[in-house]
Amino acid sequence: MVDNKEKGLACVGATVAIVVLLVATIIINGFVLQQLWAWFVVPLGAPSITLTHALGLSMLLGAFGIIRKVTVDKEDPSWGKATAEVLSPLALLG
Repeated sequence: MVDNKEKGLACVGATVAIVVLLVATIIINGFVLQQLWAWFVVPLGAPSITLTHALGLSMLLGAFGIIRKVTVDKEDPSWGKATAEVLSPLALLG
């Protein structure tokens, strides 16, 4: 039988793992944004951005809900709803 001390340690370990993975995900998202910016925006004449700029921009866009996770319905895997979720913010732009 597992006692309370082992449960507490498992909870602390899970919390630390979640925090570490959260920080790693934020850094990876910033790196990807930096690379995409360098590939697609810099050739248009915009200045390049550093990793810290990309981290801030990524977190800002995520906070406003501009970056969303698209999910596919398992009952209707036709990609119609997923495509609509991706294209609907573009309709607001133009």
